[in-house]
Amino acid sequence: MHRSLAGLRQVSAGDVTLAWPGVRQEYQQCEDLEIYHGYFPVDLLNRELFWVRHDALLGGLLWTAPASMRQRDFVSARLGGPALQECVTHLDGVADLRREVPATHRAASAGRLLLLLGNVARANSGSSADRSRAH
Repeated sequence: MHRSLAGLRQVSAGDVTLAWPGVRQEYQQCEDLEIYHGYFPVDLLNRELFWVRHDALLGGLLWTAPASMRQRDFVSARLGGPALQECVTHLDGVADLRREVPATHRAASAGRLLLLLGNVARANSGSSADRSRAH
């Protein structure tokens, strides 16, 4: 179960939650739960990835959707099949890069982040605003 100020919701394989900075959250009743928890600095979006504001899917995921929702703390989506496997590959790749000198892998980390967010954005665009909003 995922608990936040938005309430309590059940999570399962393939669930993705993007939380905004400062959002309080916790997981409860975690039997056999494997989770990837990461963050990226907001200034990355304001500098290197500023162009995503104008991208139909990524801009919708990172700016339009949160601004239009009553509960602005989360955007949620569910990934399955190949999209889920691809995201796990990118998350594992980012984890591997963390063991290297950060300055030498900034482009690779940003690239994997974009590929991951692209999958989440496509999954989110297939759901209605009510389903993409945390309950």
